[in-house]
Amino acid sequence: MLEFVKESKEVVIDCKNTIERELSELVPVKIDLEQEKYVLVDFDFVMSMVDGKVLNYITGTSSMQNCPICKATPNVMTSLEEFEKGYIPEIGTLIYGISPLHAWMRFFECLLHISYRMDFKKWQVSKILKEAYLKRKQLIQKRLYDSFGVRVDQPRQGGAGSSTTGNICRRAFSNPNLLSEALNVNEELIHRLWNILIAINCQEPINPEKLDSYCKATYRLYLQLYDWYKIPATVHKVLAHAGDIIIHSPAPLGMLAEEAAECQHKHLKKSRTHHARKASREENLHDVFIRAMNSSDPLISSLNLDSSTEKYTIADILIDLEEINDDFVEDVHVHNE
Repeated sequence: MLEFVKESKEVVIDCKNTIERELSELVPVKIDLEQEKYVLVDFDFVMSMVDGKVLNYITGTSSMQNCPICKATPNVMTSLEEFEKGYIPEIGTLIYGISPLHAWMRFFECLLHISYRMDFKKWQVSKILKEAYLKRKQLIQKRLYDSFGVRVDQPRQGGAGSSTTGNICRRAFSNPNLLSEALNVNEELIHRLWNILIAINCQEPINPEKLDSYCKATYRLYLQLYDWYKIPATVHKVLAHAGDIIIHSPAPLGMLAEEAAECQHKHLKKSRTHHARKASREENLHDVFIRAMNSSDPLISSLNLDSSTEKYTIADILIDLEEINDDFVEDVHVHNE
């Protein structure tokens, strides 16, 4: 389906109801094999590729700063007393996954904003504190560039979002010691957050009890160190509900990540620019939609996979030949001496 409409709550709910109705009408597929054998395929779909705004519409969450699972507000999420009581998820909110791909950026942004406010340790930046905030921000950006060679929290050329990308976040988290020195944030907290991010992006089964215990200990450490900065909803969602989400998930969280949708952005942009009519918006989007449908065909995608595999094999052979050639030249040089 492709609609040119405003993304309102009514449109999202109507789309969700339509998808659920179609899913309820699915029947198992029987695939006949030789010698009277067959395979019976059943379906179990999970709406794990929805963004934060859509998830709030679906779960009835009133604000983007509130948790879509337990409906906790920022004050409740940052209260050590409320944490000790426990955050009880509402019925039917644990089936939408955890968005592990975007969690890298949300976690990194949380650490950035804590570091920006380290001089005055307040969540809200008033006009009086604005100058100190901007000065500290420039200092942190320079430290990160000197340490990792990356530019963070800056507008990209053409106004296409922020320079803080997933690759930059993964690169920064890969060295907790250096990141801690650059941000002046507790190294143990950074290391624990990095481990949690790796766990929720893993495509292998994770023990929910152990992960939940590790996340709760990390949550407690965060509140003990930085309770003055209200914890973001995504960070709270992972630290407080990751174990419960794993239990209610039919597959490892990494398999339900939003990579499948995100990786298509560049292909859709290329199709719209080079493989679609420009006469009108309707014709342009129609051609993009048809091309996406064609590329999703199993036969066509398998041909592309074979081509990629062949290129990869040839590249490996060329690398091996270069290594063999380097060894041969070195041996000849030693022999001549």
